[in-house]
Amino acid sequence: MKIQTLEFIPAELNEILSKYGFSWPKHLPMAASGGKYRSFEEICKLNELNPEEVPITKILDVLVNGKELFNVSRIARRKYLDNWHLLTKTGTDRVVAFAGSPEITICWFENISEFWNWLLGDFENFKMPEIPKTAFKSLSPAAFYMLIGLCDFFIRSFPLLNAEWKPEAPLVFSISSLKEDMKNKNGWLSAWSDFILIPRYTDEELDKTAQCWCHEQLLTPIDVPGGTTAYMLGNELTWLVRSMAWWDKGLVLKNKKYEVYFIQASALWIFAKHDKNWEASAIEGEDLFRFAAKFSGIKFTKKNDRH
Repeated sequence: MKIQTLEFIPAELNEILSKYGFSWPKHLPMAASGGKYRSFEEICKLNELNPEEVPITKILDVLVNGKELFNVSRIARRKYLDNWHLLTKTGTDRVVAFAGSPEITICWFENISEFWNWLLGDFENFKMPEIPKTAFKSLSPAAFYMLIGLCDFFIRSFPLLNAEWKPEAPLVFSISSLKEDMKNKNGWLSAWSDFILIPRYTDEELDKTAQCWCHEQLLTPIDVPGGTTAYMLGNELTWLVRSMAWWDKGLVLKNKKYEVYFIQASALWIFAKHDKNWEASAIEGEDLFRFAAKFSGIKFTKKNDRH
């Protein structure tokens, strides 16, 4: 779904706001004054829009007087792409989103349904993966760090997406090798560190987490020469990591109550933080829209042309 956008230098947006009788809102980046700026008509032309078809007064009204519903960061190829603040105003279905700095980009939608169809339209409509374990209900910060490390271990071992992948040999790692895998600049730890603060843990703390997973039969300890302990992934953990490791795109959704993360790998996964602990669950494609409705607190209609 293609969206209509307008890109402004903050100072020229300030001039346009004044022209239409609006004051600069506190939730936008500060704008300098003075100088020569492009007109609204010139900006429309640069964005291949007909100014007569752009409801600029209504858009600016929501931009200035609306309240932020939530903000969303888009992720592509495990890298931060952009961050949008979604604004709504009582009395209208229209929603306006802005992303900024240094330039401010504004896009608008006739209703919340249009926004979600744009935001989620590129995600694959995956079914629930047929794997033995599809969720971690409670991951301590150290366990979450361990899971990130296992994904880095997996993509270092198997860097290319292979839909037909099956384990041909046991997957074995040590704590020291895991920490080496996590140095990958294109890996999981590097990507997630762009969005959240992830504490680092000592070898002893990770080894303690690994031993807990051994008790849960997710890992099996293996003694190796030199007194070092290695760990072999069990079947459940092997397939769980395999289904999430090759992730490409994602979303970070934040409002006053929640902060959740969607990723698309060879399955769709949702991560949510509860106090200090994390929950990770595989979901079906349709659950993206169901969760979007719950997250935004507004009913909306899903388009039927999703693949």
